[in-house]
Amino acid sequence: VNDYFALNIGCLSISVHKASIFLKIALFLWTSASSGIMTFYMVFLKQAGFTIKEVFLAHSIFPLIQVLIASSFVVSPNKCDKPKQILILNLILTSLSGLTMTYMPSVETSKYENHDFDLFYHPQNETWTTNETICDGEVKDVYLDSCSLKCSDKADLKYIGHGNIILPDNNTLHNSFSVSLNNFRNSSEVCSVSVNFSSETTQFYSDYKNWWNYSCYLSCSKTDDVTCFVGVTKRNAFVIIYAILITIFMITYSNVFRVFDVTMIHSAKEYKATYEQLRLWTNIGALAGPFLAGIAVKITTISGHQNIYSGNFYAFIFLCVFTAVTVCKVQIHKIEPATKIWEKTKIISKSPDAMVFFLVLFLLGTSWGFNSMYLNWYLAEIETTVFLFSIINSMKSLYGIPFLFLSKWFFKKMGETSIFLQAFTVYATAFFGYSFLQTAWPALLLEINTVFTYHLLWEAVMSFCNIISPKGLVDIINMSTGSLHYTI
Repeated sequence: VNDYFALNIGCLSISVHKASIFLKIALFLWTSASSGIMTFYMVFLKQAGFTIKEVFLAHSIFPLIQVLIASSFVVSPNKCDKPKQILILNLILTSLSGLTMTYMPSVETSKYENHDFDLFYHPQNETWTTNETICDGEVKDVYLDSCSLKCSDKADLKYIGHGNIILPDNNTLHNSFSVSLNNFRNSSEVCSVSVNFSSETTQFYSDYKNWWNYSCYLSCSKTDDVTCFVGVTKRNAFVIIYAILITIFMITYSNVFRVFDVTMIHSAKEYKATYEQLRLWTNIGALAGPFLAGIAVKITTISGHQNIYSGNFYAFIFLCVFTAVTVCKVQIHKIEPATKIWEKTKIISKSPDAMVFFLVLFLLGTSWGFNSMYLNWYLAEIETTVFLFSIINSMKSLYGIPFLFLSKWFFKKMGETSIFLQAFTVYATAFFGYSFLQTAWPALLLEINTVFTYHLLWEAVMSFCNIISPKGLVDIINMSTGSLHYTI
């Protein structure tokens, strides 16, 4: 039986292993989902109201937990022989945690700096309102001064001041008083307020109550800025919930990559393919993912309004579901379980080369994590468009595709350890270049750093793992290095 079919494109003929089709589709779908979600992930958190400090804490306070939980899944594929089930479980969990984040309320903090504050009196029920949008959900005190009386054209100001009412100069009062906001529903509705007049101004406004039906109102200025939480009453609690969801999301997100790595290595041997040939499909997926995410953001954004980056998560979930369905069709043959794991672990822990390797990988992981987390945040700060976001995040895959087939030549000429050292140099150069960005388009060129810091680096890591790992422990070392590098 012929296990291959030929795909003819003009004068080019490509042989595709029939059993590998679903694996390649799954790789394409997953990397489309993962690259797409990371394109706008940090921008989503920024829009949700996170500060840089909170993003740092949310992604660094649980690294040990991430590595420990990831390590439990590292052992599972070999010991339980169920990589397919573990893949599907992690796809479900990362989708659910991402979906939950889209329904979480905003934790945005904002400072109200507009000094105009209008007060309206309603004599029929003796209440005050304001149309200012300051805080939503919490009672706040605002201190006002220099309030001017404003009336519509139909109000006859000459009658105001009749009798015992004494008008201040230019209809302006310079005594400070406070206003307490309450019953604030949302930014488009009127807010009822409690006005607390000082003893000097109480009589003045008490006399003026008879004249509010002349369509008059007070236009005041504030004595200070008001910092308030929009849409959240207990912000810290919601930030903690977000951090828990982020931890679950990042753990399961990383686990999918680690299991796919092992699956690709075993499948490459079975289908008589190379690791680089299978990674080609991950690069094609990573090339398409940011554009799919950008389309999702634009579709879910109302015309003329601020971009809604939660649409990025909907595209991610959609692709994860299709990935899980495709994984069910993937033929993953039995992976021989590792034996004497602890004895072999002791051997590798005594190897100086292995210890230096893990240290180097840890340090490179800090650079990877910093770049992955904060580059897109910085691009958002310089007002990068959705379309340019997609292009920049796709360039790393476009640059990397040619080097997939040149990696063995680089390893032969340079060696794996030299590529590790080159990755440090390239990171330093790239970060230096990013620091000068005033507009986003030069990042298109700077993304060429990923040739060394991602594509060649990770193939060098997989190759070096084969060199230092005792027989039967290669899969566990491969997945452990991925957890160490990508969860820092």
